[in-house]
Amino acid sequence: SMRQLLFLILFFILFGCAEKRQDILSKDDTIQMIFNKNEIVDLSEILIFFEQSIGLSENYTDDEFQKAYSDFFSLNKEIGMSSELRFSFDYSDTMNLLGKIDTLTMNEIWENKLVRTKMSKDSTYVFKINFNGKYMKFLQRLGEQNRKIENYYNTIKVASDITPALVADIALNYKDYNIYDPKVRLVIAIHYLTLNVKLNRI
Repeated sequence: SMRQLLFLILFFILFGCAEKRQDILSKDDTIQMIFNKNEIVDLSEILIFFEQSIGLSENYTDDEFQKAYSDFFSLNKEIGMSSELRFSFDYSDTMNLLGKIDTLTMNEIWENKLVRTKMSKDSTYVFKINFNGKYMKFLQRLGEQNRKIENYYNTIKVASDITPALVADIALNYKDYNIYDPKVRLVIAIHYLTLNVKLNRI
C-alpha cells in the first residue's frame, strides 16, 4: 500500500542517515589505505564524539551541520594563546571516550606517557601526536590532496607537536579547512581533543 511504501522510504532515509554517520570514514579510500577496520571504527567514534560535543544530533541537516561548526569556530577564534581556547566539550567526557578506544588505535594517533624530567624527580605527562604512528602517515597522504593539511603535517613534523601557530590558524582561518571532507573533520576533531587533554593534564 501507499502507507507501507511511505514507511519504507522514511525508514531508508532515517536508517541511511544514521548509517552514513557511522560509515562515512570507512568508505573513504585514503582512510582505508592506511587504517584497518578496528582503527576506522575508533576513528569514527572520535569524529562522532566531537560532532555531538559541538551540538550535532544523530540525523543533522546541512544547515545544522554548518551552524554547529561555525558556532564552534566562532567560540574559539578570539584566541591569542592555546590556553585561552574555549571548549564546548568536557574534559571528563573526553577521557571517557579515550578510555573506550583500543590501545592499539590510541598508539597510532598519540604518544601518551609519563616522562621523568632529568632536572627534577617530577614526572610529567606527554600527550601529543605520535610521530611514528599511522595518523601522521594519514596527514602526509591527506596533505598531498589538501594544502592546509600539508602545512599542518609539515609543522607537526618539524615541531614534533601541535604549535600555537597551528592552533591559531585553525581557529582564525577555519574557512580554509574543507569541513565537507570527513577526513578534514577528523583532523579537526583529533586536533581539539589533543589540545583538550594537553591543557587539562597540566
